[in-house]
Amino acid sequence: VAFLANSGQGKSTLAAHLAVRGFRVLADDVCLIDATQPGSTMVIPTAPWLKLWRSSLENLGRQADGLDRVFTDDDKYRLPLAPVSSPEPILRLVFLEGEAIASTTVEMEEVPRVQAVPLLMNLTHHSYVLEATGQQKETFLRCGRVLSQAKAYRLIRPWGLMHLESTVDVLEKVLLEN
Repeated sequence: VAFLANSGQGKSTLAAHLAVRGFRVLADDVCLIDATQPGSTMVIPTAPWLKLWRSSLENLGRQADGLDRVFTDDDKYRLPLAPVSSPEPILRLVFLEGEAIASTTVEMEEVPRVQAVPLLMNLTHHSYVLEATGQQKETFLRCGRVLSQAKAYRLIRPWGLMHLESTVDVLEKVLLEN
């Protein structure tokens, strides 16, 4: 599964909570995709850590003491993960909604592929980079290739660490479906 959203939407925090439940995490911040093999799009493992805010660490029952700080002035730390050495197929994309909702209900709704392609393109590269480099067509084709094997979902959830367990419960249920 790849979580897609703008910065600060909780992608790493969700991945950390899924890791606690036994899911493997292959990448944080940058998800490298290998689409060179016909019929499969694979995620290449990158750095074996998640960058988490102190509050997210504490919500996991972890302390920042002893963890490497991220190279900024932010109160963010690297949480080491079990290393993964082999690429894995990408089977699901989860787009995180950026706006807070009034409800405490967590919902996952499937996104039709035709709607998921522009969502994926917008969160893959900045549009001005694609335009400046002439990569719009190639990126469109790559995104279509990813979506030919991966289902896309929109995660609509209340904001805040107090709602995280119910959010991860819903995510886990969808991720364990065949």
